[in-house]
Amino acid sequence: KLKMELGLSVANTKGVFNALELYPNPNNGLFTVHGTIGANVKNKGVKVDVLNSLGQQVYSTATTIANGEINLKMDVQSFADGMYMIRLTADGVSQNMRFSLQR
Repeated sequence: KLKMELGLSVANTKGVFNALELYPNPNNGLFTVHGTIGANVKNKGVKVDVLNSLGQQVYSTATTIANGEINLKMDVQSFADGMYMIRLTADGVSQNMRFSLQR
């Protein structure tokens, strides 16, 4: 597993996203996002967007929070090699993580 420091898109994410990991990174289009979500999160859904290196949304889905955790298996093998960003949004708070797709 590769633990990453995350780029935050808002100043205060404490209590929403905790200890998120994206692994493996780089990857071949198959990867996992795992971490804990704060108990105070009212909306138990998480919006997931993937952006290309130009900031264009190339994929969007949603996942649910189970037992205070997010465990999202992603399959973007159809994407071209390059740098991407995944943006997770819950209760109006977003957190971004970059990943590299290499084959």
